[in-house]
Amino acid sequence: MAWESGKGRGGDISSWLSKLQCWSNHCRSVWLNKRTNPYVYLSDGGHFENLGLYEMVLRRCHYIVVSDAGEDPECSFADLGEAVRKIRIDFGIPIEFDHMGIYSRTEIGALKDPGHNCAIGRIRYLVVDGPAAPDGIIVYIKPACYGNEPRDIYEYFKRNETFPHESTADQFFSESQFESYRMLGAHTMQKLCTDCGGGFQYFIREILERHLQMKSPDWLAGLLESSANNAAGQLANHARQPGK
Repeated sequence: MAWESGKGRGGDISSWLSKLQCWSNHCRSVWLNKRTNPYVYLSDGGHFENLGLYEMVLRRCHYIVVSDAGEDPECSFADLGEAVRKIRIDFGIPIEFDHMGIYSRTEIGALKDPGHNCAIGRIRYLVVDGPAAPDGIIVYIKPACYGNEPRDIYEYFKRNETFPHESTADQFFSESQFESYRMLGAHTMQKLCTDCGGGFQYFIREILERHLQMKSPDWLAGLLESSANNAAGQLANHARQPGK
């Protein structure tokens, strides 16, 4: 299907479509997001920040898990970098990652350490909110293949040069393509969530010990210990309440 520019009673078609688009954008931004309107225009946020991290930091969330499935074949972490930059500019809050360890397929041959599927970052709320404000923890997850995946995933990886970072413009995945992405996601989370018997703090410890195979940094160890003490105190208070 194609449009041909032509003059008629309605004027130039391309000009008419442009005006319609402008009017549509105006309605969405001015009218549809008013508190009194029963409907809210909700987009995927890709025009501003693709991960949703900006709004979570704005709300001072302390335990954040981000799954970055954007097209990024060279693992440049463009969406993460854009979010970190916007957050530091607008809020003055730095987000720090000690080591990423997530590699693209072009880097696999030169690896000296095992590649990973996630990284842990520190959200430094105390820079803005003062020393009494606890820092936040972000678990950043990104799809990657290193050759130790189930054979069907690895076969698709070898046969398709851009997997697992094929263009998101393709909305019509084949059965094998869809299953490869689904299974890669399941395999990744099985590695990270080896035993989901605890809360977020337990999840972090499992990632550090079993996946990243590293000791907890001092800042993170302090946060985890503080969170565990708070949780224990809440349970004790709950147990002391009458009728409990």
